[in-house]
Amino acid sequence: MKGLRPIHGMILSLLVAGAWDVALGAEPPAAAPSFETDIRPLLAAKCYRSHGPEVQKGEVSLISMERLLLGGVGGEILVAGKPEESRLYEMVLKGEMPSDKKNPFTEQEAELL
Repeated sequence: MKGLRPIHGMILSLLVAGAWDVALGAEPPAAAPSFETDIRPLLAAKCYRSHGPEVQKGEVSLISMERLLLGGVGGEILVAGKPEESRLYEMVLKGEMPSDKKNPFTEQEAELL
């Protein structure tokens, strides 16, 4: 029975270490952004003047995920899960969009897209 004591000690140490991480506030993985709560308000503030409910330059509408996935005259603008292949993301990163240079996307906003 004495041979089991070191194992009990190791198990107890692991449990304490795990609880310590939780107590110190080890951050859980970040949740994926939601289109409705995170992305749509951002697009509304930055892009609806040219691609919203009233006006759709290049036949691009950013009012819903469904409309985003339809693309526009030049083809698709969004490849879900692949920002490096998405024209929308590329144009935002290059500063080409929004065309109104007074209200550009911040780096954090671009990464959210």
